Amino acid sequence: MASAELITCVLCGRHRPGSLEHVIPRWVRKKLDISSPVTTTAHPSGKQRENPVLNALLRRTVCDDCNRGWMHVLEDKVRPFLAPMLVNAGPALLDAGQQRDLARWAVMKALLLEFSMRQRLPGWRAMDGYTASTSELAWLSTKDEPPPRSRVWLGALDAEHQRATSTQAKLFKVDASEGGAELDAHLTTLTVGYVLFQVFSIDFAVATSRGVPEFDGQPPRGFRTALTRIWPQERPLVNWPPENYVPLSLLDNVTKWE
Repeated sequence: MASAELITCVLCGRHRPGSLEHVIPRWVRKKLDISSPVTTTAHPSGKQRENPVLNALLRRTVCDDCNRGWMHVLEDKVRPFLAPMLVNAGPALLDAGQQRDLARWAVMKALLLEFSMRQRLPGWRAMDGYTASTSELAWLSTKDEPPPRSRVWLGALDAEHQRATSTQAKLFKVDASEGGAELDAHLTTLTVGYVLFQVFSIDFAVATSRGVPEFDGQPPRGFRTALTRIWPQERPLVNWPPENYVPLSLLDNVTKWE
């Protein structure tokens, strides 16, 4: 058997054999049980492309050691409590450790999905999303919590029996108080089945060196009972689903924080 191609892993930064990373893992696809073709839509242009199955592959980007190592461990941590949530099978009560692991999982998926979109559909979108910084990716591969300055909210989508996934990003320009160019940051809204995540991320190393204040934004007032911040944690225990679901018809409003 031929040896795997050597790559420089975007996560650990080492030169190692590459792997085929399923950003949407097999266990998620199996749980959602999508039997019909899946349509990918680019916002706001409305371009569409149909795929036979729900998939988001990432090639020549993540090394085999990361894929089979800490990433696999993280999937195993969140799967037992996240899998029932994806199909709204019943309420969940998330403790501090589960919130931390779920937030780290959401950040990892949000950042890697952007790499996947650029590989699979280059130039397809009017504007690419946020490019993760080396510091964020390295942190994910070595620490058991989301990168510094990350923010993660958890909600429930009224999916109206449509078991699918979606991702949209709102880009920010953050002023650097110590001079220099503005910093890019992003808020990614990721839905997987009935579960909704919002992930804010920024190059924390540069932001800290330039004295940029911590992000203190909040979801739109009308959605604050539908979104609970799980990182940094606000509560030792979080009930899911929250008091209110986000209607599918208002998902764009949540994405834009309108």
